[in-house]
Amino acid sequence: MLDRVRTTDLPNIAEDTEVLLKGWIHQIRDLGKIRFWLLRDSAGLAQIVLVSPKKHPSWEIINEIKQEYVVQVIGIVRHNEKAPDGVEVEFKSCEIIAKAVTPLPFSVVEQKTKANFDTRLKYRYLDLRSPKTRAIFKVRAFCVQGARDWFLKNNFIEIHSPKIISAGAEGGATLFPLYYFGKEAYLAQSPQFYKQVGIQAFERVFEIAPFFRAEKSRTRRHLSESWGIDVEVAFAESRDIMEIQEGLLISMYSSVKEHCKKELKLHDISDLKIPKAPFPKITFEEAVEIAKAKGYKVSLDEDLSAEAERAVRENFDTHFFIIEFPLTAVTFYYGPHETKPKFTHKLDLLAPGANGLELTSGGKRIIDPETLIRRAKETGIAPKGLGWYLDMFKVGGIPPHAGFGMGLDRVVMTILNLPTVQEAVMFPRTVDILKP
Repeated sequence: MLDRVRTTDLPNIAEDTEVLLKGWIHQIRDLGKIRFWLLRDSAGLAQIVLVSPKKHPSWEIINEIKQEYVVQVIGIVRHNEKAPDGVEVEFKSCEIIAKAVTPLPFSVVEQKTKANFDTRLKYRYLDLRSPKTRAIFKVRAFCVQGARDWFLKNNFIEIHSPKIISAGAEGGATLFPLYYFGKEAYLAQSPQFYKQVGIQAFERVFEIAPFFRAEKSRTRRHLSESWGIDVEVAFAESRDIMEIQEGLLISMYSSVKEHCKKELKLHDISDLKIPKAPFPKITFEEAVEIAKAKGYKVSLDEDLSAEAERAVRENFDTHFFIIEFPLTAVTFYYGPHETKPKFTHKLDLLAPGANGLELTSGGKRIIDPETLIRRAKETGIAPKGLGWYLDMFKVGGIPPHAGFGMGLDRVVMTILNLPTVQEAVMFPRTVDILKP
């Protein structure tokens, strides 16, 4: 009995070898005396050639097969430079494994797909068979692989924090409440507090996990459930975590470039540009001046609006940092700047250009419990709700530390130039999307 081979194995198999393929019928071209099937598996596409199909003993089965049927095909390897990857399979026999409805809700052949995103999401199980859609999630997988490889090479320990919590790290306005054995609890909007615990054991920790924010925003960059790459480092300053972000992002891009050449081409990217360190840095004050010069009304007391941030991004053609955000525009745990009392050590990493996005937020943390309590009150967070977190600092022995959170979905979106961040998530959750 033949062992199954993958479509990507075919170029390395000798001429005249008999092979067994299994997959989906991606496309059928009937030229009368000759018929072509494109058979798709998770690795790619293979061309099956059926000569005089109506005279073949398997004609009844051949004639029954339609697009998206799952089949197994036995055939002979033929090298042909006009075929995909220079090889095709001459048909000998086949078997139907699973049938599909005819007609399909939409075609998974990219050139024929006319469905909008809502329709594609409704039939996500069909949409994921499209090579272009599938490419997104292979790129995503190798973003994660590149991140994890970098962390392990640089002596980080992976931790796993709870996603059901008693209090939010950034206040209650964007928390999803739930009932937990008669008590009110929430879905985690950040692993921030738990990362700060983790450094006391391991000094350098990371987590790749979902987080939840109940923001009623309908923009290209917002999700209710997102995936983050979170980092915290003991004995670190803001400059240290900027270097970490540079190394991490370069590793993610490099992983995608090495392993996803075909997938990038499906998204019209022939040569993925890997960012080069060090990334440019501007202060928040400088960012405000750039936005003002372009006609935007901005203040040193508030975060940049989406439009003003875009105006700043358009000044750059590479990833860059905005550093030293004002106290009035950040959450309570960011450390105040030593020489600029109205500013903090908070910083953001942004992807450049009109289609860019804020990719990370981070900075140096406050470790003095009295300062934490004061800042919590100033930002509208009741210290009582921070019980065990504040107790940790009162007990003491907490080293200076810094960290950041990176939006995985946003990184994928910017690498592939996707129109919305929802496209970068296999099953997105937004204000309007709860299924599938």
